[in-house]
Amino acid sequence: MRRTFWSPLVAVVCLALPAVASAQSVIAGVVKDTSGAVLPGVTVEATSPVLIEKTRTSFTDSQGQYKIIDLRPGTYSVTFALPGFTTVKRDGVELSANFTASVNVELMVSGLEETVTVSGASPIVDVQTTLRRDVLMRDVLDALPTGRNYQTIGSVLPGVSMGRFDVGGSTAMQQTTVMTNGSLGGDMAMLIDGMNIMSSLSSGSVPAVYHNDDAYQEYVYQVSGGTAETQSAGVVINMIPKQGGNRIHGDGLALFTNGRFQGHNVSADQRARGVTAPAKLDKTWDYAGSVGFPLRKDKLWWFSSFRSWGYNNFATNALNPDGSQAVDDNLIQAYTNRVTYQMTPKHKFTAMYDKLPKYRGHRNIETGLYDPKATIVQKTPLSYDAQAKWTSTVTSRLLLEAGFSENYYNYTLQYQPEVATPAQNSPYGDISKLELTTNRLSNAAQMDFQDWFPYYNVVGSASYVTGSHALKAGVQYGWGWIKHRRDSNGHVVQRYRNGASDSVIRWNFPIPLAESDLDHNAGLYLQDSWTIKRLTLNPGIRYEVLRGSVPAEDAPAGRFVPTRHFDLIPNLPNWKNWAPRFGAAVDVFGDGKTAIKGAAGRYMQQEATGFADKYNPLVQGSDIVTWNDLNRDDIAQDSELGAANNATLGVRRNINPDPDLERPYQVLYNVGVQREVWTGVSLSANYYRREYHHMVYTRNLSVPLNAYVLMNIPDPRGNGDTLPAYNLQRPFLGLVNELDTTSPNNKRTYNGFDVTMNGRGRNGATLNGGVNVGHTISVLCDVGDPNALRFCDQRQFQIPWSTTIKISGTYPLPYGLRVSGVFQSADGFGPTAPANTPPANPDNHDATINYQVNRTIIPALTQTQVNVLLDPPGFRYMPRVTQLDFSAAKTFRASRSVVLTPQVDVFNALNVNPVLTQVSTFGPVVGNPVTILNPRLVRFQMRVQF
Repeated sequence: MRRTFWSPLVAVVCLALPAVASAQSVIAGVVKDTSGAVLPGVTVEATSPVLIEKTRTSFTDSQGQYKIIDLRPGTYSVTFALPGFTTVKRDGVELSANFTASVNVELMVSGLEETVTVSGASPIVDVQTTLRRDVLMRDVLDALPTGRNYQTIGSVLPGVSMGRFDVGGSTAMQQTTVMTNGSLGGDMAMLIDGMNIMSSLSSGSVPAVYHNDDAYQEYVYQVSGGTAETQSAGVVINMIPKQGGNRIHGDGLALFTNGRFQGHNVSADQRARGVTAPAKLDKTWDYAGSVGFPLRKDKLWWFSSFRSWGYNNFATNALNPDGSQAVDDNLIQAYTNRVTYQMTPKHKFTAMYDKLPKYRGHRNIETGLYDPKATIVQKTPLSYDAQAKWTSTVTSRLLLEAGFSENYYNYTLQYQPEVATPAQNSPYGDISKLELTTNRLSNAAQMDFQDWFPYYNVVGSASYVTGSHALKAGVQYGWGWIKHRRDSNGHVVQRYRNGASDSVIRWNFPIPLAESDLDHNAGLYLQDSWTIKRLTLNPGIRYEVLRGSVPAEDAPAGRFVPTRHFDLIPNLPNWKNWAPRFGAAVDVFGDGKTAIKGAAGRYMQQEATGFADKYNPLVQGSDIVTWNDLNRDDIAQDSELGAANNATLGVRRNINPDPDLERPYQVLYNVGVQREVWTGVSLSANYYRREYHHMVYTRNLSVPLNAYVLMNIPDPRGNGDTLPAYNLQRPFLGLVNELDTTSPNNKRTYNGFDVTMNGRGRNGATLNGGVNVGHTISVLCDVGDPNALRFCDQRQFQIPWSTTIKISGTYPLPYGLRVSGVFQSADGFGPTAPANTPPANPDNHDATINYQVNRTIIPALTQTQVNVLLDPPGFRYMPRVTQLDFSAAKTFRASRSVVLTPQVDVFNALNVNPVLTQVSTFGPVVGNPVTILNPRLVRFQMRVQF
């Protein structure tokens, strides 16, 4: 009832509110006469074919200043007119997304009605905003050799990382988040046309669907300096959609290659250390077509796009029963439609529906740790993005916007067809098996399940603009839910050590339906941009309200759990927080070519359904217990299992939030300088600092720290040292009553610098690159288990700074030729260390070795196992990865309106072979490669534009 009644009501209320959903771009400046006196009352018109209404108008204020906001990316002509003065027209102002272009002019006194047209290089330094962002336009996106999705595109930018390396789209079939300057994966946000399009999964940082790259004309990656409009503390990606126009226009793409055009790069040493079946391409393809046209000129435009793509790899160290190498088989499609409607001269409406199905036949096989039979089949019964937005330019100073967006994702992960059911293989069917020394899974996937999770957003905003002020007030309101189904054969995963029975993971299955709700995620904001001569101040304030819940739930009995009923749990969480922001930018010389910028702000931890899901007593839960296969039948029988480490698994909620739990937040600082060093080329230098506050840690109320006994054991490397292992006293075994609480001591701090260059030449050449240096230090010594204390204070160790170098660009040659390339050199990404470090830290490149201590090592050990880190942080690293990709293209004009561009892409041109992942569990194969960088690949494509 809450969702069916209140959610639509809230949507209607928000749509009625005068409140701005992320205006795209701005043209601003000051108008003076030839004596230097400011001119109020000047009519300023911005005209461009990208505007369906053709022209947007503003007036200078008493300070001679003007701002024209909410402009789409494109090329503009700006006209300045005042009776008694010569009219000035500035042509060729190229405007990228989320950019404020400074256009200042002088008007001459004249009694004649004449217009003077001037031209000049487009502004490339934003001297009024403190946003640090990179823009990739469509021509650059088409030219650069990438995997053609937001993560591989973003990874070419300095300071942006997806936490892994890609060769020609080798990672594009399994999306990740992207990170920047010490942010975590859960901090990312993705927008389409300025509106949130993320899913409700976890923290709301996962887009879920796989977007149609051909449907967007620009990508904007914001990495720091966010205004009060922005909730996220990490990378904010704004994808600017293509739209129809007054003429028929479109493009098509055919891209293909296969294993015959891939090299070999496995060394003899790597083969000797276990890389017996390296990753090799089966085939990759990408077929796309788009068309835009007018349904009614200057009134109604339509745009449609279709895309079908995939990257099928022969998976590393994965063999079929017949000895052939297994294939990671995929298919993703997109059906995108968008309409733009100029309802009246003052009212515009846009809407989009983007259906995005996906199939993956052997998910997880790409890790090199799964046998084909142990992977899962991924299907999406329904997945899509939908969006609608209304914009009204009530006056030249007042802009109203309201919109709705939805991300819906329903997917199943099922056993492979050859996995036997209990009816086929009594009593449990094929049971999942895990070899601990290699972390390799075989025989069956760990579980069979389904998740579906919609997320709805309504936004409303109002912007009031004078020349010197641009004041925005707005509301953002989101809600959604996630539902889970879980089951598995035998409700266990059998674990082995060197082939012998060791332990099992017990599941609390079956779970026919577990639901966690995001009741509302609301943000109210007020943001000003106040220009005082050369200084622009950007103060803002944001108020956030976050509430979740878990409805009443029931589930039948399973192998290890009884019939269950759980009552409604409200207020998971119920947080209300202020998030102030402040920024300032100075146009140092008043010529729009040099800016000093700085910003500071508080950003609350991003959340969606993840918080409620964590404390839902019916969601997936597990317990690891010992197993001794007494009858040697290779079936974990109940009588062969040891004592539970969680005696109340599935019976009650074993983890709860502290009633006084504070919402975690980050404080971000950045300061830098940007200078136009040559026409069309800018150089920037920036410093960043990120601080994590109110970090959460978990302690077991039933098991105090003094319930553990220190037992020093020999270092298995035979160096004469000892390692600390804490053994739980037997009376406390199986007692679980965990509490998540705010730590007064845990903290994490990032400091970083970058120097970047961006350039765009008049002949179409582009350049983007720079050096990023960063350093993260964590102190995480408030723990619930003393086994996590080892190396918990990283201030005690010499952790080197991580350095990344990236350069990308395009260059046109005579006769329609063009070359482009991407060079990057970065530290490898290792497993997270220490064990209680927040996940997805892109600055961590430790090659951590984990020692699994069990009863073979400590016979008196009560726990099933204890994990001990062997090396301190900063001691051992994953190898550095240096990669060069380049492209060559030739443009042909097939007719007056049709252009053909064949292109050849070469990825990993140097054919390097650094190890990307390796066995990190101490044992006979520790350090052996699991995956290496894919070898050199040549890819072919043909693009047609009309």
